[in-house]
Amino acid sequence: LFWHSLWQLFGNLPAALMISALPAALMVGLLYALNLEFLLAPENLNRALARGLLPCGRLAVFVFAAQAAFCWIAVGWHRFVLMEEPHGRGIPPFHLAPSLRYCLAALLLSLLVLLPLSVPIGILSGIYAAISKHISSVPGALILSLIFIVPSLLLQTIMLRAGVYLPGLALGRPERMSLGWNATRL
Repeated sequence: LFWHSLWQLFGNLPAALMISALPAALMVGLLYALNLEFLLAPENLNRALARGLLPCGRLAVFVFAAQAAFCWIAVGWHRFVLMEEPHGRGIPPFHLAPSLRYCLAALLLSLLVLLPLSVPIGILSGIYAAISKHISSVPGALILSLIFIVPSLLLQTIMLRAGVYLPGLALGRPERMSLGWNATRL
């Protein structure tokens, strides 16, 4: 599934760029319009966090708009690849109902996976922070980083298996999440 997706992307790169260019450009423009460009430089973000100057309202607007742009791109891409729907020239078509379903389902999927895992991830992060202060060697830090490999692979596997149903939403054919999960069973 992964390799097929990569071949689809690179085999249709001009279409992928046409589908994603406008929504991505709008997000960059919104980032600057909301004066959030400091997010692009980690040292500026760290300074803003240290001073407690994170503009939560503007950041929430940006995150909401970015989610909408992501869904616009994802729905357009799935409709192009799976239904051979034309991607349009300049402005990719926006399908409101499938985009809303896709956004809500992606949000629900994220919450279903991330909320139960937030406690174990928090515990692992605390262990990592406590131990990493006492490790000064590079091999020791690499070995300690292995703590996150297994949970990360588990999280990615769950998200990919559960997210298989999202393209159906983009096509206007809502399915249950369990169908995608069962279809990817080993």
